[in-house]
Amino acid sequence: MKYSIALICFVLLSSFLHALTPDEVIQKITAQRTLLNDWSAIYTQEISGSLLGKGDVEMGRITVKGDHTRKDIQRPIRKTRIQTPLLTLEKDEASGEVVATDLSQKTGPMGTPRMTPEEALRQFSFQVVSETDAEIVLEGVHESVRMAVVVDAVLFVPTRMTMDLPAGTRMTMTQRYAVISEIPMLVGSETSIDMRMGTRAETMKVVLTYKNLKVNTGVLDAVFKL
Repeated sequence: MKYSIALICFVLLSSFLHALTPDEVIQKITAQRTLLNDWSAIYTQEISGSLLGKGDVEMGRITVKGDHTRKDIQRPIRKTRIQTPLLTLEKDEASGEVVATDLSQKTGPMGTPRMTPEEALRQFSFQVVSETDAEIVLEGVHESVRMAVVVDAVLFVPTRMTMDLPAGTRMTMTQRYAVISEIPMLVGSETSIDMRMGTRAETMKVVLTYKNLKVNTGVLDAVFKL
């Protein structure tokens, strides 16, 4: 009897000591980014939904270094898009016209906070609601937005995220990864946005895939200038 009680106490104590705090989980996720200096890939983005009819497909090459992104879009229209934390520049390659978009506002589409994934993880008040050897689930709140994040407990990358937004809108994203040069890299995601348009329920889906991923090749800063 004493042995059984001791064994139960040991198991409970071991489980308690193994449990991670929300800050520790977030630190492990963001630590992955310190290994990544730059990356590039061929991407395809498909957007569909009843509001868009048959949908839209964008294809091209993406290059990322730090918080700067360049997209060389080949389809549907040849464009070059440069994005920084505060500004997007988009050049139509046929006409040469350049359009600038201010990103300094704190709120994005549908009331979502405009922030990087790392900023979101830091600003939401998260709690660990479950933890297994396979996955860790975080839930948190930031202003009027609620978020749940499922984290791979081995790679420490978010594999599923759900956000409940103002006006009853819900956004759900699932993500797939491959380990390239010892770094878990996103190779595909599917995002579903469920919203209400008056009395109608509408859904928009975004499917994103990356191919020919190249990591830490020494991308120059000049790449991000038009």
